[in-house]
Amino acid sequence: MTTITVAQAIALFEHAEPVLNNERLLRNLRTALRHFVLPHYGYPIGNLQSSQKLNDALAQISLPEFSLAGIHFEETALVLIDKGDDKRTLDRYKSALHSFMDWLCTQEWYQQAIQPQEKRGAWHSKNKVNIEPSRVGQKPLRGKPYGLKKAELSETLQAQIEDLTQFWSTLEHPKRKDSYLRKPTLDSRLVSILSFLGWVRTTKETAIEQLNLDLITDLDLLGEFVAWGINERGNGHSWATNIGKASLTVAKWRYGQESKRRKYRDIPEIEAIRDKVAEWSCKSRIEPKRTVSRKAMRGKLVTMEELWFVCRYLRRCCAPRRTNYVKRSDYAIMQCWQRYLIMSILTYCAIRQREIRELEIDRTLYREEDCYWIVLDAAAQKNGSRTGEGREFPLPKHLTAELDEWLNVWRPKVKLEHQYVFFSVDHSKPLSFGKPFKDTAFYRMVKTIMSSTTGYLFGRPKQTTPHDFRRIAITWQRKHGVVEDQEGLAEIMGHTVEYANRIYNQMTSGEKAGVASEWWLHTRSLPPSTEAADDRVSQ
Repeated sequence: MTTITVAQAIALFEHAEPVLNNERLLRNLRTALRHFVLPHYGYPIGNLQSSQKLNDALAQISLPEFSLAGIHFEETALVLIDKGDDKRTLDRYKSALHSFMDWLCTQEWYQQAIQPQEKRGAWHSKNKVNIEPSRVGQKPLRGKPYGLKKAELSETLQAQIEDLTQFWSTLEHPKRKDSYLRKPTLDSRLVSILSFLGWVRTTKETAIEQLNLDLITDLDLLGEFVAWGINERGNGHSWATNIGKASLTVAKWRYGQESKRRKYRDIPEIEAIRDKVAEWSCKSRIEPKRTVSRKAMRGKLVTMEELWFVCRYLRRCCAPRRTNYVKRSDYAIMQCWQRYLIMSILTYCAIRQREIRELEIDRTLYREEDCYWIVLDAAAQKNGSRTGEGREFPLPKHLTAELDEWLNVWRPKVKLEHQYVFFSVDHSKPLSFGKPFKDTAFYRMVKTIMSSTTGYLFGRPKQTTPHDFRRIAITWQRKHGVVEDQEGLAEIMGHTVEYANRIYNQMTSGEKAGVASEWWLHTRSLPPSTEAADDRVSQ
């Protein structure tokens, strides 16, 4: 394909709907390019004063080279803001550049235009960066694992866990007074139980054969484990609350079957554990939130702009040849394709990682005429058991052709026994290769991709987690979006607008107040003019 330059793209943009609806957009775009972007490509501002010279410079820059223009703009803007330039003026130029780049992403020819040609080869998909500076305020990077593994379970423990699972997973059980537990919740409780039993085995030097589920209902032993987890492992009381809920799960299974009252109020063992869980829960609400503190967020969050560049970079990593022209293996290309698509869905939809892991062809992911749709019933989403409702939404149209290629070209290269869209492609773990993602593996993969890519692109590795994409999306929308989009974005993400504002919005107090800095001008009744006010005062 012939290389498309920025000048050619702008010539097409001149006839696009955003420009036709806003006569200042093109002028602001040219100003943004002249003063903020092109100097980073070796074109001094003094040499770009005429429109012809500006166009000549843009004709020398290809679209793949232009993909980092947003970062270059930010670097220049930060310097000017420090010098006292008006941020609102800079935002107008920034908005114009974003409009142009957003329009590019909607064009069918754009993805092919920025894809590396075979002779150029793939961009680096593995980058060794030091992630320690980005982990300020977080737990130590590595801790010695202590949880009991399923392969280590005795026959007695296996039988108990099977009975516990059956008790909680059936829709209705004659001896159970609670609703059933969904599989993700039950799996989480089992992880907590195995962690506790592993600690008992290690610290109490208990033989595997002597371990049983009843131990986690011993309040003294449970309290000792929680104290160790908080003091020695750096966990918080939210973690302690989850351990307590696991203990309650076992206690209700063990003692609750003889209960005659609602909520097992006549079972003292359950009441004692419930009180302890309430105590830990209260403490968790008042203790500093380490993982969501401002200090921790600085090491995790990126801007939406930076996510766009991450996605473009990952797309280029899908090239069929290396930089030394050697053809890459199908496995390497497949891995890059999957990484790119997962990160794109997280970026543009900010849905929960479970909803991506459990995407299934023709069950939750459907191909329509112009794009793909995700359709989730009540059981497939977190709040479905409470609301009884599902949700559906389209994926961005610019991902349609790429999902087609993944599903029709690369995914079929692996013999699979399931219809999940994404799966483990880690050759270092042959037992899990081709199997559906586990939550911990998916979580680690996203963090690794983000730390490696942001370190390579921006020199600042970020420990961005799947859940952080929700914070990034809501914060960006509240800062730069329109109110009309808030409900639609909340529907895509699977919660209410109020919940998003309370949990995910990372705007500072000053940023929130700044939005309303001239609130009186945004009303139907405008204040009187200066002249009218002067006349009134003089009377």
